[in-house]
Amino acid sequence: MKDWLETIKESHIDLLNSDPRSNEKLKAPHKWIKEEIKSILGEGFDIVSLDKDKKLSKEEKVEGKYYDKDVDICISKNKKPLGVIAFKFISSNYS
Repeated sequence: MKDWLETIKESHIDLLNSDPRSNEKLKAPHKWIKEEIKSILGEGFDIVSLDKDKKLSKEEKVEGKYYDKDVDICISKNKKPLGVIAFKFISSNYS
């Protein structure tokens, strides 16, 4: 498996080669985080995230206090969400 630095480099290249508002730059880090969590938790947990493989790529809708929300990475067991992770890639300058 790739290390984190290689994943961030891949993500940066995706950012440079796609529309700045595209979620392409998030797919490599999301997949890396998902695979790391899977290796720690083992079997019995479902983890969904964005992925370069369109068949595996999706966001999960989770119930919120005021409204449902699509989350970047969702860890669930028996179809019940146990936790979510939000990873953002800042791609613009701030003054």
